Amino acid sequence: MAAPGFNLPADLFGLIYDRLPCPVDRLHMRQVCHNWRTAVTPPAPRPLPSIFLPRAGALSFSCVFSGCATPRLKLWVEDARRARYFGSFDGGWVFFAIGRPHGHTLQNLLADHSFKLPSLFFLRNGCHIPLVILAATLSSPPVHGKSVIGAIVSSRRRLRGTERQLAFWRLGQCDAIDKTLTPTQADLEDIIFHKKSFHVLDEQERVRAYTPLFDRDGNMEECHTEWPLSQMRRRHYEEHVAARYLVESRDELLMVVRLTPHHGQPTSAFRVFQMVYLRGRLHRNAHILGSLEHTWNELHKLDGRVLFVGRGCSRSHEVADHAGFEEGVYFLDDGSFRDGDKDELLFQNSDQLQFSCTDSGRWSAPTRQIESLFPEQAPSNYSPPVWIRP
Repeated sequence: MAAPGFNLPADLFGLIYDRLPCPVDRLHMRQVCHNWRTAVTPPAPRPLPSIFLPRAGALSFSCVFSGCATPRLKLWVEDARRARYFGSFDGGWVFFAIGRPHGHTLQNLLADHSFKLPSLFFLRNGCHIPLVILAATLSSPPVHGKSVIGAIVSSRRRLRGTERQLAFWRLGQCDAIDKTLTPTQADLEDIIFHKKSFHVLDEQERVRAYTPLFDRDGNMEECHTEWPLSQMRRRHYEEHVAARYLVESRDELLMVVRLTPHHGQPTSAFRVFQMVYLRGRLHRNAHILGSLEHTWNELHKLDGRVLFVGRGCSRSHEVADHAGFEEGVYFLDDGSFRDGDKDELLFQNSDQLQFSCTDSGRWSAPTRQIESLFPEQAPSNYSPPVWIRP
């Protein structure tokens, strides 16, 4: 029996596809029959991200671009609906942890394909200590032994408490990470892979670039550090800075700053900055800038961009590619990332661990107003919301 609309003109298939922003709806459309799949074959604009949203009882898939409808989505890993999610990557890949602190996994939501991720640091004295991954990203689409993961992690101190640092490793090639590879740093904000290097942002708005280096056998030896790339003087804001994100847009690096009136209050505004190259422009200020090569210039207009921000998984789209969208920033409630007190609870099966899920929304660049995406959500004791990048 022929599928409905079997003989529709190919251009009509394309129009239908363009009006399905939800990645699950697009996947279902491609599965109707060969003709439908052929008619909507790329090139097409990259599909917009969707959301994994904690709800009562378990995590569910919500498509904000379809009125927050909740389509059916098969999860291949047992207990994945009650996992802690800490990032995503293009192609339907998500990072999550089942249990605390073990069970770190990189899973493809659209296929039965996954990678186990390390949950231990090893020390030079041969000892191992547990770690939890707080945010992660990839150097390239996941390939065993090829792709490199960069992550912001937390581990136990030798005596008491926890500490944060970066970690880098080849996907699928280790069960424990060398703790001495990168230094400990408490004020890490975000990580992104940009122009062959992992770029890491801190609360002082400095950026360090870490470039993976390999031996003759292809094993990763270390990450070469260029320190720092951007200005050292932190900018003054009239409001409280709730978060900073790195976004790659039009082959340039952006910093998106999320503001609230006071600590713990809902998001009120965003400011967006672009990293610009200084060498050859500011010779007369060389004695002030030293060896710095970049700084942040504020963008007072988004110039046709729509930005989706999340630690390790931000993405930029063009308004012209998506009918009905306007310039702005979509954001999810990840305020718990800065709460270092939660790190200790992540190592336990603690009922005290809670992730707020109320401060998610859209900031309109033309009106400078915040619009809520969801009805008010109760806190979750297992995961913050996370973008899915199809």
